[in-house]
Amino acid sequence: MPAATLPLRYWCRCERTPAPSAPRGILALTPGEALEWVREGVRDVVAELAAEEFDRAWSWLGDHWRRTEADRRSLRAGLPYALRLGGPAALWTWTVHPVQPLPLLDRRLATTTRRIAQPAER
Repeated sequence: MPAATLPLRYWCRCERTPAPSAPRGILALTPGEALEWVREGVRDVVAELAAEEFDRAWSWLGDHWRRTEADRRSLRAGLPYALRLGGPAALWTWTVHPVQPLPLLDRRLATTTRRIAQPAER
């Protein structure tokens, strides 16, 4: 019997340098969801960008469908994605990495397994 293949998920992360807090991140189910998360992050910081970076971000946001379709295909193929934008006070980096997360063990099964693994008290 062939081994089951785990579905791809997409680990999304945003880092700000200098870092005022821990990086933000999500585990997206689809490439589209991952790229939409990046778009939301760009919209959140677009007012803080340097002029040339603002223009680049605005172009990236406006060219959503054509550009992101190619990015979706790349993510489905297992390639990572990154976008870096800077402002006078900070640099933001959004990354998306295709990953295959391990399934979580069912809690009831974990409890049963623990009881079996521990010797009975006598």
